[in-house]
Amino acid sequence: MKILRGALLTGAALLLLTGIAYAGEREQTRQLNLQSQAATAQQPIAIALDAAAKTSDATPSFAPMALNSLTNPPEKIATAPVVDVRGTPVGAVRKVEMDANGKPLQVQIALLGSDRIVALKADALSYDLSNNVVTAALDKNQMAALPPVPPRG
Repeated sequence: MKILRGALLTGAALLLLTGIAYAGEREQTRQLNLQSQAATAQQPIAIALDAAAKTSDATPSFAPMALNSLTNPPEKIATAPVVDVRGTPVGAVRKVEMDANGKPLQVQIALLGSDRIVALKADALSYDLSNNVVTAALDKNQMAALPPVPPRG
């Protein structure tokens, strides 16, 4: 009888562990499906890497928004890194030029690995407020090919 009870308890424990593993696999599959959909739609999405980290009282994350849709962007944008359309770091914001209503018109970007500063119109940039990152609609090579901003004289 002891052997039978031990076998039953071991079997029950294995079933329980299998159920837990299966739930983890389901979450991984869900995450992979979300990534696949984002790649197909070419739109970035936030993905939780740890299912246990998701809570209902978590701070919401905001998707990147078109820079020219902001009025009076936060001051911290002046320290924002700039990445290209593929997510490769390409530089840092040097200056944001705004119109009379506080909407960004153009952003000067100091390119990494050089002393060049280039300018992009705000409609070619998006801004991720929660991560303070500016994303250009160009790739690294296209940005390097832009004409430099003339020095102030």
